[in-house]
Amino acid sequence: MDRNWPAILLSVILVGILAGDAVWFLQKYKPLGREMEKVRGENDDLRKEITGLQQSLTQQVSELSRAQQEKTEEVSRLQAAKDSLAVAMQDEIRKREIEITQLADQLKVSITDKILFASGESDISPAGVRVLRRVGDVLKNVRNKNVRVEGHTDNDPMRGRLRARMPTNWELSTARATNVVRFLQEKIGMDPKRLEAVGLGQYRPVASNATEAGKAQNRRIEIFLQPIR
Repeated sequence: MDRNWPAILLSVILVGILAGDAVWFLQKYKPLGREMEKVRGENDDLRKEITGLQQSLTQQVSELSRAQQEKTEEVSRLQAAKDSLAVAMQDEIRKREIEITQLADQLKVSITDKILFASGESDISPAGVRVLRRVGDVLKNVRNKNVRVEGHTDNDPMRGRLRARMPTNWELSTARATNVVRFLQEKIGMDPKRLEAVGLGQYRPVASNATEAGKAQNRRIEIFLQPIR
């Protein structure tokens, strides 16, 4: 018999023991390995999601920056229009017959009725034609805006022969607004798709109707330049 058989036997026994330990180790920690693989996969998914969110955020910031730039340019164009109107209508502004107001991306031109119409009438007077032409020549150059024309009256009821044609201030305010819109389309060349006429009668006063001065303020045409919705 080989004299080394005890060593060989011992080696076999040790190998068996180690193999048994290895099997036990694998059986015990194999689920942990699977869990680690699962965590690695979830981490990869999270990294992809974070990358996607970062790209989306970058795009949104870029779009917001572009929108802000466009808004700034739009406000600047309105300011230029307001300045041009202030020069063209300086006499009427000084007499308080016209008031120009800008609020961010909107512009309002308020015109007293006496420089556009005869008392109780809806046809634009010769003097009114000259005023509207100067106003229209400025407004037509403002891009990407709707033009809303509102007619307003005081609270005096229609009387005499005018009542047969216009029973209430609704009809008068609507007819006046419509005639201004037609003038802007036909004589100034503004796009009719941008225009709208609204008659509001006596129901949006800016002053008290208890005095003649207040009534004069309430009888007006208001032209709004508004963003296209």
